Amino acid sequence: MDEEIRRLINLMYRRLWELRKELEDVYEYSFSRITSPYTRGPIEPLHSIYEFPDEYVIIVDIPVADSSSITVQVSGDYLEIKARMIVREAIESMLHAEYRREEALYVKRILLPPDADAFSMRYRVSGGRLIINIPKKAGL
Repeated sequence: MDEEIRRLINLMYRRLWELRKELEDVYEYSFSRITSPYTRGPIEPLHSIYEFPDEYVIIVDIPVADSSSITVQVSGDYLEIKARMIVREAIESMLHAEYRREEALYVKRILLPPDADAFSMRYRVSGGRLIINIPKKAGL
């Protein structure tokens, strides 16, 4: 009886291994034919600019961005924003889990209003959005 149970258990493990291999082959075949949208170069995120009496508020949508990689710089009359976006893909099977990591880059150039004091700007990240506060220059 014990020998029969061991034989059945071995048979089940072997079949599970074969099924896992079949699933991996189907997955690799399916996704090898699809080009990831993240490998086609930088992504330009959406943004909105709001004007208030004493400041401008710029909101840039950067979901799944790595907040430690965000840079906001002034270049002439433009605000340049860059951030790495991390896309993780989990492949799980009955016997193991595999993780693949793919990165993309958000890049945005925004023309600043002439009365914006960009060197006094402040920014923070909240809920996948970069919120930039830029005071207006005095006397303009």
